[in-house]
Amino acid sequence: MSKTEKFKIRYLRFSDAREAADIYNSSLPSLSRNEPISQEKMEELIKRNDKRFFIGLFLNKRLVGHLLLIVKDGKSKVLDIGIVIHPEYQGRGLGLLLLRKAVDIAKIKGYKKILAEILEYNNNSISFFKKNGFRIVGESDRRITKNGREVRLLKCEYSLNKAR
Repeated sequence: MSKTEKFKIRYLRFSDAREAADIYNSSLPSLSRNEPISQEKMEELIKRNDKRFFIGLFLNKRLVGHLLLIVKDGKSKVLDIGIVIHPEYQGRGLGLLLLRKAVDIAKIKGYKKILAEILEYNNNSISFFKKNGFRIVGESDRRITKNGREVRLLKCEYSLNKAR
């Protein structure tokens, strides 16, 4: 990241839906989902903010990544996390900016854990989450098919109760 680059993190708006869908769809091979998302579906996700936090990362006013936190279990105070960075901007530390924002939100809202599901072969994501305090706690019950073969999803968790 250069010093001239200006980053902004904020909640996504309807006007961001097309760019957010484009980023998601361009990252589909490395995501734990198979189906592309339409602009309309992204608008729905942005609108449904009752049990989710949908944050965008902007570089010089261009959306380059987003973070989705979903309340998995309100009673036990657990959030699911999904971070997507446009492929052109990966490897520049931008995911860490979003992860830090996710941890801040979770702490402020009183959540105890953040969970991530990662494709077993997505070594970059596995390394990223492990390097930033997540630990692999098993496999997801959910199975998906990528390129004609069933792929395992690793379950990773971050405890907000521990000292950093």
